[in-house]
Amino acid sequence: MKTITNLLLCLFFALPATGRTNDSSSRICNFLTKDKHKNHLKFNVNNWFYEELTPTSYMLRGLSPTLTLSRWGQIGVGYERQITSRLSVEASYSRWKYILFFANPDHYRRNIYILLSNDFPDKPGLYYRFSAQFYDLNVSYAIIARKKHRLKAGLALSLEKGYNGYIDSVHFYTGGPFKHFQAYGHNERHDYWGYVPSLSYDYNFLKQWLSVGVDVKARRYPSFGKFTQVDAGLHLSVNF
Repeated sequence: MKTITNLLLCLFFALPATGRTNDSSSRICNFLTKDKHKNHLKFNVNNWFYEELTPTSYMLRGLSPTLTLSRWGQIGVGYERQITSRLSVEASYSRWKYILFFANPDHYRRNIYILLSNDFPDKPGLYYRFSAQFYDLNVSYAIIARKKHRLKAGLALSLEKGYNGYIDSVHFYTGGPFKHFQAYGHNERHDYWGYVPSLSYDYNFLKQWLSVGVDVKARRYPSFGKFTQVDAGLHLSVNF
């Protein structure tokens, strides 16, 4: 099995005309294949919520804060390299999943979005966050490192890219028993640097070629304000 894996990996770096690899590609091949199960290609699905907001805020994004398999709100992929038996580094990318809102296919860019206030949006300010994407560079340490079980704690440097939705002005209408108003606003692109503490568990099987597990992350971006995004979900890892 290992021989086949090594061959497939090295074919990507070989020179087809000569059937050989050059020095640079050989070094890459050796790095990827010299140590068994030190490389991990990971795929994950998560649900998320902002811990400062009440569940009513999630009505606008079509999801509940509970973990429902049919309602994963975030997907991602990552590559992890095991440095020692307990220390690992990982680069990953994830984003809020696209879904369709209402009848207009362009409404809110067809994205999941979040209402950033527990108050009804009837005054100017920042109220929405959508199209969020996350680029993480994580260092983790295995608290438990066994053949089939692995529990890791990590800390990542993170860049979040996305859009903020602002309400600029609100016009009220009188009459009737209800409060009527019309809001005007705009969207702005904003990127934020932050940090992400995490805890994850992996169960290894098929002679450690595959792993499945659960993870929890707390995303904190100080320049974004008081909000902390909590991610919780499942991941699948291919180990080679």
